[in-house]
Amino acid sequence: MNKLDSRTSRDEAYGRKLRSSKVKMKRGENELILAKAQKVHSTTRKNSAVAVENKSRKGRIKPILTRKTSKQITSDRSDGTKKNRKVNPRNELKTAKLNQKMKTPSRGRIKPENGTNTKMNVEHIRTFSCEESDDQERTRFTDVVFVDKDHILALDDKFFMWQAYGYRACLFRLDGTLVAELPLPGYPWSVVMLHPMTAVITIRDKPSKGLLWVSIDVPNKSMEVVKNKVFEDTFGVTFDGRNIIASHFEKEYLTVLTEDGEDVSKIPIERGRIFRCLSMGKNGNLLCLDNLRQTVAVIDQRGKNLISLSTYHLRKPSALAIDLHNNIYVGNTGDLGVSNVVQFDTNGKYVKTLCHLEDLRGLAVSRDSDLLAISHEHSISIYKLKTGRR
Repeated sequence: MNKLDSRTSRDEAYGRKLRSSKVKMKRGENELILAKAQKVHSTTRKNSAVAVENKSRKGRIKPILTRKTSKQITSDRSDGTKKNRKVNPRNELKTAKLNQKMKTPSRGRIKPENGTNTKMNVEHIRTFSCEESDDQERTRFTDVVFVDKDHILALDDKFFMWQAYGYRACLFRLDGTLVAELPLPGYPWSVVMLHPMTAVITIRDKPSKGLLWVSIDVPNKSMEVVKNKVFEDTFGVTFDGRNIIASHFEKEYLTVLTEDGEDVSKIPIERGRIFRCLSMGKNGNLLCLDNLRQTVAVIDQRGKNLISLSTYHLRKPSALAIDLHNNIYVGNTGDLGVSNVVQFDTNGKYVKTLCHLEDLRGLAVSRDSDLLAISHEHSISIYKLKTGRR
């Protein structure tokens, strides 16, 4: 064997020895890390059990975890799970706390966007539409209002092949029967009832841009336009029992009119606000929806801001209503077509989320506050509210 071969063999032997030593070192490091992890886990289990026992002694929560946690949990189960399974105390504590906050989901419960279960305070009655036989020729509702306890009036921006070609007002019975329809001279935005026989509609297109008075004859199943008052960029409209109040696009005031359309006064508002929806509270205050700022402002008849609702519960708000008890209902368009209806009390405090749905565009509460009507893009839904002062 020459010197070169002997040197090569020595190098190979040294390489094998070095690799085996590195493997042993790596194996030792892994064992050390595993031992530390097991020690930390056992300490965490012990501390968690002691912490829960201390909390139970103070009366905060009932005793949940003990030394025999795994045996107690597996023995009470009847779903075939294996006994003596290992239990992570932190996970069990989180599950126990969550179960204390919410009950088991059942009929009449929904899963809102935050992932928790919330009890629905509305009962779905029916959903209906008046779509034509051709799928490309469909309704597109913008707003809805209760005419009386048996009828609702919906505004329709009808379209064909993605082009608007017909505007109308549709009178429905609550069972979904179309009673009458009236062609409109422009794009309808919002509607309010002055009396069971008269409605006022805001029109967004020329030459009839402004307010439109519509007479409704339910017994004869007919409707007709009575009057038109031209305004610039009219959006929301409401009625306080004596006067009509309308909002405008990029105007620093609200217009107050008589029932016949005569000018009364103007209510100043903050510059830069666009109130696209209006609703009148029973205490005489105005509810104004600004969906650009995603806020709801409560102002008095002089324009003074009383309450401003601006919370994470308002996500692209597009509809507004109020009941006899001054509970505020806001319809959120949300993201990706997922909508919901959120309720606030008189002071603007969040109460609950009533329901989740799709493509919300309009919202209305009946006079006796027991029904909720929601206009979607191609249909209308009727819900029954749980009435009462909240």
